[in-house]
Amino acid sequence: LEGRHKEGWGGDHFAVAWAIPETDPNRPVIIGSQYFAKYPPVASEGNNHDKNIEIDIDGWTQVYAKGALLAIWDKLLRPESAYTKQGTHGLRRLQDNSSPVFYVRRRCLQCADTHQDIIYKRLTTLPDDIDFHHLFTDTWSDHPGNVNLLDFTLHSSMDDALQDKNPWSYCNYNNNEIGFPRECGPYGWVGSQWNSVKNLGQPDVGFYVWDGNPFITDDARDYPSTDDFGQNQTGLCVTADGVDQNSGVYKVESGDFETPALQTRCLQMCAAYPGHTGCEAIWNDDNRGCYVHTQKVDRGNGVANHACWVITESTTG
Repeated sequence: LEGRHKEGWGGDHFAVAWAIPETDPNRPVIIGSQYFAKYPPVASEGNNHDKNIEIDIDGWTQVYAKGALLAIWDKLLRPESAYTKQGTHGLRRLQDNSSPVFYVRRRCLQCADTHQDIIYKRLTTLPDDIDFHHLFTDTWSDHPGNVNLLDFTLHSSMDDALQDKNPWSYCNYNNNEIGFPRECGPYGWVGSQWNSVKNLGQPDVGFYVWDGNPFITDDARDYPSTDDFGQNQTGLCVTADGVDQNSGVYKVESGDFETPALQTRCLQMCAAYPGHTGCEAIWNDDNRGCYVHTQKVDRGNGVANHACWVITESTTG
């Protein structure tokens, strides 16, 4: 069924009704809007008629969309889906597959180049009490069980995700009605790339699940050991000649990393980042946060409100 509506004066209204068997034919039933889709898809901002808007992606099934990318199978992002492997019964496990690993993809037509295509790779078992659909479309949060580099990684391509290469270093969370991925970025904070079902944000986004998700057999990823780091040293991480090491250092998370619990989380995130050589926590300072080092660091320089951990010689040597 195709309906065409021409813009005119006053308020806009378009409705389609049908006569259901065994009901009064003089009182047809209005068909709900959930059964209709705009065609052709047109982005909600600017003139995008000349864009090659690819809704279908080979090997992926769309589960949510906003704007030009139209939703298809919303239910595949819901708890009963084998594609997100949440829980232990019914369709949540396919063929008794206990692997928690799966992939979700977001495409964004008007995002910055770094955020037009993002792969979310799940590493640990998805908690039963997490609303995965809400997590992506409403409020991106780190709890329960959704910490970058520990519970998931983000990648700019599926090849990188499959090979555990080039994970994004930075993520932040927990701003009400700011959805995925808030200001997460490949090497640090990147603003205005998030989507939201209730707020503004990016107007044209689509989420997809990988068709191979139910068949993945990879083991759950344990949180990494921090044993290769030496003792906590007060101060900025510096080189052997005492210079602050500002090369090859990436912000992992924002916030005041002062407490032992938060410093443990910082160390674990650093330990999970490929090529790490040190870890740095900062609090009560303008550049507060957790940072991972990938170039040579030697020690902490004694500056207050900073903590430095360096890979031990037995590990690096």
